Amino acid sequence: MELWIERNSARGLPEESRRLSLVVSSTFTAEPIGEYIDFWCKTFNQAAVITFAPYNQVFQELLDTSSLISNNIGANILLIRFEDWIRSDIEKDELKLQKLYKNYQELLKIICSIKKPIPFFIGVFPVSTHLRLSERVTGYLEEMNAQWKRDLKSIENVYLVDFYEAFDLYSLTEVFDSTGDKAGHMPFSDEFIAVMGTMIARRIFAWKRQIFKLIVMDCDNTLWKGICGEDSPEEIDITEPCLELQRLMLQKYNEGMLLALCSRNNERDVWNIFDNNPKMLLKKEHFAAYRINWQAKSQNIIELAEELKLGTDSFIFMDDSPYECTEVIQNCPQVLTLLLPENHDMIKIFLRHVWAFDKLKITHEDMIRNQTYAAERERYLFKGKNTSLEDFLSGLDVRMSVRPVEKQHVARVSQLTQRTNQFNLSTIRRTEKEINELLELQAASCRLIEVADRFGEYGIVGVVVTEERGRRLIIETLLLSCRVLGKCIEDAVLTELARYCTEKGITEMEATYSPTEKNKPVLNFLEKTGWSEIESTRDYTKYLIEIDKVPRQAGFVKYCSGSGLTQASKADGHMKPAGVLFSNPIGADVRRRNEKSPDFFDLKFSMPDWEHLLHKEYIYPLKYCRVEELLELTTNKCCKTGTQIPEQGEDLMLRQKLGNLVFGNLQGAKVPEELDDDLKLTDMGINSISFIKLIVGIEKAFAVKIGNEDLDFYKYPTFGALVSYVEERTGNGRVNADKLNRW
Repeated sequence: MELWIERNSARGLPEESRRLSLVVSSTFTAEPIGEYIDFWCKTFNQAAVITFAPYNQVFQELLDTSSLISNNIGANILLIRFEDWIRSDIEKDELKLQKLYKNYQELLKIICSIKKPIPFFIGVFPVSTHLRLSERVTGYLEEMNAQWKRDLKSIENVYLVDFYEAFDLYSLTEVFDSTGDKAGHMPFSDEFIAVMGTMIARRIFAWKRQIFKLIVMDCDNTLWKGICGEDSPEEIDITEPCLELQRLMLQKYNEGMLLALCSRNNERDVWNIFDNNPKMLLKKEHFAAYRINWQAKSQNIIELAEELKLGTDSFIFMDDSPYECTEVIQNCPQVLTLLLPENHDMIKIFLRHVWAFDKLKITHEDMIRNQTYAAERERYLFKGKNTSLEDFLSGLDVRMSVRPVEKQHVARVSQLTQRTNQFNLSTIRRTEKEINELLELQAASCRLIEVADRFGEYGIVGVVVTEERGRRLIIETLLLSCRVLGKCIEDAVLTELARYCTEKGITEMEATYSPTEKNKPVLNFLEKTGWSEIESTRDYTKYLIEIDKVPRQAGFVKYCSGSGLTQASKADGHMKPAGVLFSNPIGADVRRRNEKSPDFFDLKFSMPDWEHLLHKEYIYPLKYCRVEELLELTTNKCCKTGTQIPEQGEDLMLRQKLGNLVFGNLQGAKVPEELDDDLKLTDMGINSISFIKLIVGIEKAFAVKIGNEDLDFYKYPTFGALVSYVEERTGNGRVNADKLNRW
């Protein structure tokens, strides 16, 4: 059986040269995995042909020099279940164990001795639970599997595919199918078949496409939980999900991948966490390069590429911010950008589904690569470059509201004064009691700042405290959370204050800047927007700006007046949907599902230009990280063709139901205009493999047991013969619709 994959790739090469030849040899009927390997090959733009060797002839394929395995020039796939060697044995356990041992030793000797000019991908399977094997035999098979894993790891050009991992990766509940095993030695459930094909494809592409060299990562809410500029090193929480990420990064470091930091922070604050938080696993020396500043991350990534002399198409970028990820995607689409889940508990399973991290083979050069780049870093001269964010910001739909602080806001406003360090004009800290007292003062005005963009609402992110003195407005407090820096929010606040002054007849504004180690962004802002220095001491500098020198519009920020952003967002349709978790690298909706483990999620893409990403194929494994999504990849479960089952009516005629089962759920079945009794099953596109799936479906849908004597494909040459058989087994011509719909 062959599945041909037609896909454009490797321009300029003959079509035959572009195809990857995959030969599968197994101890059971493995053909159903082909359609899943087929899908992933198409997704990864890999032209391929998949050929299945004769059934249960693994030893013959390995030893015969004229076999498909021996003459293949692509990659070989061996799927061996040891219990298949004793499948029909009725001997005592002792004889079964002897046979298992002898066959294993012979198989291992063959695998070690044969020439392997191409890679062998060899699967290790969980032991069957439906074969009624004794506890002794089951335990021995488990021991064999463990030894098989150890032995395979030491053989050159052999790569293990450990299907035990399927349970954690895809939260499988059904692994085996006793009906399929009995009918045609197809022992696995549809769910496990989908995962099996996917895991094999993943290993193939880890071997075929080792293209990524550098992982660039954010710091705040990525390597740790919290914001280093607003929390002390001891207060920063290195949560278990963050530790999982750091462990993976250390593993990639040891495998030869380069690591880099790209963070909007003060550099000293970042290294303070690395040096003084005892839970940090990553250290400064693990990073080949870093950019810790306030400029656009896409620009920083370009500079990292120049410093390390690497192409940005070999970069992986990870961040927790949809804003930062989208900025990088729009300006560096060749970088594989990964947006970490907003729910940190999902980080572990998210990372396990990133195929771009996979690496099959570690060389000596890989192990010393980081040392080489460490030396190169010492020679590098940084050359700063300016960058423009105009195109990006214009499409971000940033909205801001400035309104008076009320009683319900006091706790948040106090928290901002206590924790905001980087964009904080005066760094005056206030308790809730002091905020309440401030609200009682008629001379003072206390306003809060709210921000939202097309990704959702940031909430209350800033505070402004002012006092009017004649024709001058005194700005006593101006602070913004670092989460909104770089979006022109500070410019929008200045414009809004100027508008207020114009209404009140005020002609100038005064601000007193109290410098700290962390609040230089405020000074940069004052200088950039044209404030003039009027007084300076060791502790502060006073600045003044005339109202008519303030721009009447702040770039791309829209101002929402009234009761804040909540009502405006609802009217504009920009409210963040309830339950949304951002977990894809291109601004996707990710909604937690309730029916299974909370670690699993699905991605629904909402960004119009995601298909222009250079490495978009690596997004699909994140999109299809649940077994339910994998099952939808093939026509087997989609019911895209054929007569559809009506939604109404408890009982329907068996003929109609059986027609739906044949034409709607079997890949390759050709839809006839009418259900003619003389219609041949072979003419419908049904073969011996799809016939087995049909028999399994009939058992489930009609709640009947089909005996071994009735499993002969040629016993039912026509549709009418099949209808007569099912009518006889069910005792009538009607069947409950719900049973068939569930199948």
